[in-house]
Amino acid sequence: MKKIDRSTEKTSKPVKLAKASVTVLDNTAGTSLVYTNELGSVDDMRIPLDYQKLIKLCRFFYKHDPIAGTVLNKMTDCAITPLTNRKSECSDEEYAVYNSLLDMLQEFFRNVCLEYLLSGLVVPQYEWARVSGSDLTPELDSRRRIIVPDNIWFRDPATLTVKNSPINNKKYIYVTIDADTIQFIKSNGKLKDGTYDKETYQQMVESYPEFVKAVKDLKGTRLQIRLEEVRPIFSRTLPEDAYPIPYMTNALEALIHKRNLRKMDYSIASRVIAAIQLIKLGSDDFPCTDETDFTEIKQQMNYRTASGNSERIYQLFANHTLTI
Repeated sequence: MKKIDRSTEKTSKPVKLAKASVTVLDNTAGTSLVYTNELGSVDDMRIPLDYQKLIKLCRFFYKHDPIAGTVLNKMTDCAITPLTNRKSECSDEEYAVYNSLLDMLQEFFRNVCLEYLLSGLVVPQYEWARVSGSDLTPELDSRRRIIVPDNIWFRDPATLTVKNSPINNKKYIYVTIDADTIQFIKSNGKLKDGTYDKETYQQMVESYPEFVKAVKDLKGTRLQIRLEEVRPIFSRTLPEDAYPIPYMTNALEALIHKRNLRKMDYSIASRVIAAIQLIKLGSDDFPCTDETDFTEIKQQMNYRTASGNSERIYQLFANHTLTI
């Protein structure tokens, strides 16, 4: 039998290697969850030791974690029920005055309860005012002048510094004045945008002359003022610590871990959804190496992308030598 040499039987041109191109379509379409790195300790699984950073972390999870926020809101609603006054031995005028303050006290107690759960530290502040009876309630005579709490609020714990006293087991509380307020007073009412608020500045001068003078005399940019005659509300406090323990402290590690697991789930889902679409052109007998053919096909396939219908697909355009 004659041996056949097939090495010379087919004399077609050698096939060139594939010259592939990649079109990356919108890989963020359909992403509804956006994570923000507001606090560095959220992503590195570390609970801050600094009290001010700790309560900021508690507030972060109160705002963003559905379970933490729901639990604290429900605890606040259960603890602060509608207030009612019992007349007992009060006169009609006294009873009317107490009832006129209910709405203000109701809102104040609700906010105090929530802040107590978040930070464990509430420093109430209030101002007195002499008002006419008719301004409080129509039940009172307008000629009667009554001294009542005009404004009730509490300090932001993030601006407070607590120091232990070496004697009598007392705690001293200092408030840190922010740089914007210092600049506002030193510039006689000038705001950051260059405009002036003379009315607010004049009110501060009349109501808090000593505070304004302390800011005027300040040489640096940081001012701490010791709060006198305050009755702070502390949650549980260890003997060696000056600051209280926020209610959410024991749950922070679990909340951080849960958040990282959620981020991982979304990252995995994003990779699963992403796909590769391969468009193969030509064959062994009819190889496609002309760049013009690729350009025409790409324009047709990218039409949907140009019209706004982005998909999670990586489109590869190559000749028949490429296989995935």
